[in-house]
Amino acid sequence: MMKNITDNRINASKGITKEELVSKIQAKDPIRFDQMIIEEEERKTYYYVKYKSLAYTRKPKTLKFPLFEDLVNDFERNVENSGDITILEDDSIIHKVKSYGKASIDTPKYAGKSLVFNNLEIVLENEKVKLKQPIYYIPSETNRCTCNTCNGSKYNTCKETECRGQHIYDCRKCRTTGKIDCEDCRARGEYTCPSCNGRGRLRCVDCGGSGNDRNSNSMLSKCKSCNGSGERKCSSLSGHGLLGAAVKKAAGNEYCGGSGIIRCSTCSASGKITCEDCDGDGRIECKTCYGDHIDNRYGKVDCDTCETAGELASISYIETEIKSDNLDLIFSNGKKIDALNFGFESIKKYIDYNGHFVQTYKNLNGESNETYDEHSSFCSKNAMQEVNVSKDRYPKLISEEMFYEGVPCATLNYNHILTATFHDVSVLSIDKEKDVLFHSNPADVTEEKLSFKASAYELIRQAFSTKSFKDKIDRKHEMFLMIHMAKADGVIEEQEKRYLSQTITGLHGFTQKEKAELFDLMSARTLPPILPTSAYFSTKERAEEARKKIVELVAKADGEYDQQEKTKLEEINNSIELGYKAKPSVFGRFIKTWQVSISILLLICLTGLAIFYFITIYPKIIAEREAKHQAEIEKLKFEQDSFLNAEKQLTNENIIIKEAPSINKINENNDSMDSKENNIPIAEVEAEALNQEENSSEISFYKIQDPDGYSNLRSTPNGTVVKKVYENETFEIIGTEGKFKKVRLSDGTEGYIHESRVVSAN
Repeated sequence: MMKNITDNRINASKGITKEELVSKIQAKDPIRFDQMIIEEEERKTYYYVKYKSLAYTRKPKTLKFPLFEDLVNDFERNVENSGDITILEDDSIIHKVKSYGKASIDTPKYAGKSLVFNNLEIVLENEKVKLKQPIYYIPSETNRCTCNTCNGSKYNTCKETECRGQHIYDCRKCRTTGKIDCEDCRARGEYTCPSCNGRGRLRCVDCGGSGNDRNSNSMLSKCKSCNGSGERKCSSLSGHGLLGAAVKKAAGNEYCGGSGIIRCSTCSASGKITCEDCDGDGRIECKTCYGDHIDNRYGKVDCDTCETAGELASISYIETEIKSDNLDLIFSNGKKIDALNFGFESIKKYIDYNGHFVQTYKNLNGESNETYDEHSSFCSKNAMQEVNVSKDRYPKLISEEMFYEGVPCATLNYNHILTATFHDVSVLSIDKEKDVLFHSNPADVTEEKLSFKASAYELIRQAFSTKSFKDKIDRKHEMFLMIHMAKADGVIEEQEKRYLSQTITGLHGFTQKEKAELFDLMSARTLPPILPTSAYFSTKERAEEARKKIVELVAKADGEYDQQEKTKLEEINNSIELGYKAKPSVFGRFIKTWQVSISILLLICLTGLAIFYFITIYPKIIAEREAKHQAEIEKLKFEQDSFLNAEKQLTNENIIIKEAPSINKINENNDSMDSKENNIPIAEVEAEALNQEENSSEISFYKIQDPDGYSNLRSTPNGTVVKKVYENETFEIIGTEGKFKKVRLSDGTEGYIHESRVVSAN
């Protein structure tokens, strides 16, 4: 029945000619038809199929698991390791094992083999295939054994590096003392003051270390804060004020109060801190292993392999999965129709939906049967591919039923005149309804999006009237006039279509707006008047070339001019003549393209301003800056000469000058100037004054050199220790007694230090 209906429809479609199909397309959309040149035709049959099928897949699985106590009874009662493959009547053990988070894997022995165990029977229920098939058990693949990791003991010795089964062990870091050396003070309990480097003194901030009163004009006036010494006791209040002291303390600054040494607060001056590893206990308890003796597990951890079960087991079985499909499908024996909104419903409305199913295939438990015709065989092959089933691999087909009906269709390829592109149009159910379906619309430009780069390029071409832009305008106006000529008599003949398609080479480079104008003209029932702004050309030669093509258009169509065509040709010629006057000038087109013209004019203005600035204004700024710089240099030189003269005069009068006030003044001037513009090395002036001061003094200074960083100052040679003297302190040698040097520290303290620890401070 299905075959007869489909054969009759296919035979009836063969009597439908191409001209009838073209006429149907023209009646469907005459405006679009005027823009088409029909080329090739393809006949095909679309099959509507209601398809039902059953298929099955067999997968040998292996489930490996620790044999926990609650699984032993089920395993021994239901699982055997000998005999033939049989149905596992009670599969609860598999569900229990999976509840422990264990997953089955493909049985290695059968992995990759096709149609393995396909000879086992498919279980039926009420003469129908049971969708939930039982599990087949493989005794030969069953296994039960003692865990070879823990040898059945359930636990393994702790493998932590220091524990090794001890559970409680000595702390290596503190060597069971519970204490370790303090790193902050290197176990000394104290450390050198970082603010004064152990000197106990800081530079006076009021006089900057000069010892002179900054508020006095006299070079001999002493600083009141430090009494002329230039230093003050190391303290947060040393000239910083209360607010400055608070800020420095909050920033973490430390001060020794004049001793040069700070007691370590981390270890409370003890030199030791509590060991973090053992919390001061000296011994550590392992957090990984057990600390009780239950089940003889002290110092041990759970066996990862058997999870403290002591035994391992595995079950191999066969899972059978039934796949059921019930679908409505469509297939074509030709090129598929690629059209928007075309699909199953597009074909369904042309068939008798109430047809009956016919079983075309069955292969169940040794019973095999096939009843295909040429159409159902084609539909079956495509349907099996669609639902992913097969007759010789898994998922393997068990049974198949279908209803089908063929719908004759035709697809015609056409060339679109304006765009010079090829498209398709189909006629569905050509033996009956003959419904026309356009696959696409070449005239639809709403979806076209012009990129920013392309838009900018188009504006630049238009602004500068480039050759490519003028060529595009010439092509556009030529197309505009030719379409007017072709539609002059109301009908575009086939010869006119073909001439237009040969002359118009597409709309490449046209904007969306320009394309829309041409499409609207092609679709217009009443032609608009031809304006001079739509009929000008870049040159007279180009205009004459367009006239020639327009004349050839009519001549090649029928060789004669009717009155409407003559009138239209006269209108076109007049418009071309008027177009010479309407053609926009290059400057006018540049100004009209304001997006480009304004940007360029603004850029020119900015460039001019930049040139004016760098030629006129900037040199003046540089000259003024250099003049100011030179004046500052001259001023500094003058002050330097004044200072040297004053120093020479005071030296002649046997007056020792510690530091001239003019140095401070020079320093103030130096701070106010840009370091890059200051070419006078003021630091050298200060260094020269200090060198003169050192040369005027006959005192030599010494310091400590010791691997420990300090040495003891004793009351007498080998006597009691008065204090520690650090490497960063300087002192005088005032005498010698044996191998000891008698020294005087900067704070006036006197004592003895072994000569092996004393070196020159220079």
